[in-house]
Amino acid sequence: MYAIIARAPIRPAENSSCEGAEDRDRREDTYWVSNWSQPVPQRIGDAERDQAAEFLREHHAQGRLDAEEFDERVTAALTAKWQSDLDRLFLDLPAPTPRTVQRSAQASAATASAPRPPKMSNVWPIAAAAIWPLTIALFILSKGEAWFLILAAIALTTTWHRRRGLMTSARFRYDAELQARERAERRRLEAERRRLDDERRKWDPPA
Repeated sequence: MYAIIARAPIRPAENSSCEGAEDRDRREDTYWVSNWSQPVPQRIGDAERDQAAEFLREHHAQGRLDAEEFDERVTAALTAKWQSDLDRLFLDLPAPTPRTVQRSAQASAATASAPRPPKMSNVWPIAAAAIWPLTIALFILSKGEAWFLILAAIALTTTWHRRRGLMTSARFRYDAELQARERAERRRLEAERRRLDDERRKWDPPA
C-alpha cells in the first residue's frame, strides 16, 4: 500500500530587491510631493559672508554688539552656508543687513526695468491748434484757390486725434502696470516681514 504525501504548492521566491526599489521610489515621490511647496534654501558664497561680516563690524563699532557677541556672530557669518544662517545673525539689528541690501538691489532693478510714461511731442498740440485759423486765413486771401489746404487741415486734425487716443491708451496701460508692480512689491515686502517675524519667534527664548 502506498502512502500519498500531499505537498504544498511551491511559491515563487519574492524579489526583495524589486520591492526595495519600489518602496524607495514611493518614498522619494512622497518626499517631493510633501516638500514641493516648501521654500528652497538659498546657498551663499564668500561675497555674502564677507559682506555680513562687514555689517557686523559696523554694528560693533556703533556699540550695538559687545566684543563677545561680535566674535560669535562673525565666526557664524564666516562659516554660514545658507542665507537663513545669515538672517538669524541680524534679527535684532537694524540696517544695514544682508536682506536690506538685497531689497535695495531688487528695488533698483525694478525701477530700472519699469516702463516709462508715454510722452507726446509739444509740436502736435501747437500744430492742431493753429492749423484751422491759418487754413481759413489762406483760403480767404487766395479767394478759394487754396482749397487743398482744407484737406491738409482735415488730415492733420484726424492724425492728431488718433495719436492722442493712442497716447491715452498707452498712459492707461502704463498706470495699470505701475499699480500692479506696486501691489506685487507690497505683497513681497509683507511676505518678507512675516518670514522674518516667524524666524525671530523661532529664535526668541521661551518666556
